[in-house]
Amino acid sequence: MKLFYKILVLLMTLFMLHIGAVQFSFAGAADSGAGKITVHPPMGSAVIVEDIPQASSARLSASSNVSGATVYVDGQSMGIAPLREKIVSAGDHQVRVVKDTYNEYQTQVNIESGRHVSIEAYLTKRSHLFIATVPLDTNVRILHLNIDILYTIGMELSPGSYTVEVSKDGYETKIQSVSMTIGEDRYMTIVLPPTKKNVAEAFRSPFSSASSPPIRVTNSLGMDFMYISPGTFWMGSPSDETDRYEDEVRHEVTLTNGYYLQTTEVTQGQWKAIMDSNPSYFSDCGENCPVEQVSWDDVQEFIYKLNQKEGAYKYRLPTEAEWEYACRAGTDTPFQSHQPMSTDLANYDGRSGFLFFKKGMCRGATIPVGTLAANSYELYDMHGNVYEWCSDWYADYPSFSVTDPLGPSSGDYRVNRGGSWYCSASLCRSAYRYDNSPDTRYSDLGFRLLRTP
Repeated sequence: MKLFYKILVLLMTLFMLHIGAVQFSFAGAADSGAGKITVHPPMGSAVIVEDIPQASSARLSASSNVSGATVYVDGQSMGIAPLREKIVSAGDHQVRVVKDTYNEYQTQVNIESGRHVSIEAYLTKRSHLFIATVPLDTNVRILHLNIDILYTIGMELSPGSYTVEVSKDGYETKIQSVSMTIGEDRYMTIVLPPTKKNVAEAFRSPFSSASSPPIRVTNSLGMDFMYISPGTFWMGSPSDETDRYEDEVRHEVTLTNGYYLQTTEVTQGQWKAIMDSNPSYFSDCGENCPVEQVSWDDVQEFIYKLNQKEGAYKYRLPTEAEWEYACRAGTDTPFQSHQPMSTDLANYDGRSGFLFFKKGMCRGATIPVGTLAANSYELYDMHGNVYEWCSDWYADYPSFSVTDPLGPSSGDYRVNRGGSWYCSASLCRSAYRYDNSPDTRYSDLGFRLLRTP
């Protein structure tokens, strides 16, 4: 009899354990059951299964190519991307991924009950247009698809081609085109030439007759500028100059206004102080070496930000005429030095020598600015080291005398001057002209700045 009862108790225990196992297994598998289920198996213990989704729920994940973007579902913030399997109700949802300075991502999704949808949001940076004008108080209009848009500083524009019209009484109206691309800000400096009636007023010296401009000025970045007096010179090269090119047509140029030109090329340290980056190929050369691998467009951004820092629109690239006038420093020879050019005087590829050029070394890289001798205007590296961007579009010279030339109003290529460490001495001549598209970046291409008095 005792044996019978023992067997009966054992069978009942096994039966109860079997029921508990079935209940526990059911609870654990209830992915579509109600919110939180508590099961009380035998022996008085408790098992709690948390966060079981509703039968009508679904899951949503979202990621972005930009860190720190916020994800909104039906107008409610769900947190910062990436989101991992957030519980949402089944059905239609509007999803937005948002971050300042980027175009907003939007999509409509339908998530079925029990399904998981993953969204990858690609955010594009907004494009802004910054225009600086000389003189300052001009009328700026933006034209696009026959629509006249009121310009505001740093205005946001959709990708496409736009026409910029700048005008002011007493000055010639200038019209330039600009192409806006996704995620790229564009910077423009537009200089208006005065009308003939206004030339005297526009170029009137800011200094009284009893005073003269400071010979040298230094700005907050430690950039030094030498004053270049107005004057007349022969631009281009004579027909018998060795290794000249056909686009160096000699013609008389008059500059009616004095200006300051930077004594050296803009350095890597000066670029970093404004742009917080260093694009230079020769970054190991040091902060006192010329910045290179900067496009004409990059330079416009640098100039805009420097002018903002200094609180006045005083800085720009020199025109091609202003550059050559300062490079020649009163000379009409191939180089500012009357002696034959050598690698002791300029940083260029000196492995070949001919007539005006002594055979010398090839450094194969940039060197710190101001290392070699300056010209008589105390300007360094006007020959060699890096080519320098000018403000002009490249075009053929006129064959007649001109005053204060600014170059054509449009074109495909911007002017480079001065030669570089990479080229031969003949390409470092005062008259030699080169050109590149405004988005070009090379390890032998930099710039120096002009500062207005």
